[in-house]
Amino acid sequence: MDTPPQISTSRAWFRSSSQSFLCMADDQIIGSIVRESRSTILPSQNDAWIESIKILKNALATINGYIFLEFNIPRMGQRADVVLIVNGIIIIIEFKIGCTEYLRSDMDQVSDYATDIKYFHEGSHQAVVVPILVATHANEGRIILGQHPTIKDLYRTICINQSQLLPAIETICRELSGYIIDPIVWEATRYNPTPTIIEAACELYSKHHVIEISRNDAGAYNLGMTTDRIVDIIRSEE
Repeated sequence: MDTPPQISTSRAWFRSSSQSFLCMADDQIIGSIVRESRSTILPSQNDAWIESIKILKNALATINGYIFLEFNIPRMGQRADVVLIVNGIIIIIEFKIGCTEYLRSDMDQVSDYATDIKYFHEGSHQAVVVPILVATHANEGRIILGQHPTIKDLYRTICINQSQLLPAIETICRELSGYIIDPIVWEATRYNPTPTIIEAACELYSKHHVIEISRNDAGAYNLGMTTDRIVDIIRSEE
């Protein structure tokens, strides 16, 4: 008998409408995050949350949306700082508090989060997803919406400083169109690969004989690494 898919209802350590978020005391928000974390929080992390919340409140004063803090990215074993749903668009925000430049590694980090959510979070398969890197003390970045070259409705990372977050969100809402998303239902949808990934793999290998597939030059070492990674992913989902 087929078992029904398991649905997680708590991927984030904090969730709220933007209006409620603005009305909550910073200590109340951080308290909610800490209770969900169930681990010792370093002072540096607490300070980063305080600064991030301050920036978010300034940026969301006129924005009607829904916010998730510390959103789980299971495949990567990490958490995105912020997921903001506004006008049916999913915006992934990663803060680098105190940073004075836009580092490639930081850009790749938030881009990977956005790609993961787009491809593996079932509720995001058809959604518009935009990653934003906020290097708080960097020079002003260019707020340009660039479509990902190969992934429909996924955009390139926007690099901005802390004063540009509101203009960036306003630009996204003005230039892009989303669809109606219920944030609670969206959060609870399965962590599940988009069918196009599976279909592409099936299409690729259906055109080859088994002997040809065996000549992919993967090697025992690479296959071992792949197997270990698959086991890690399975364990993280248990």
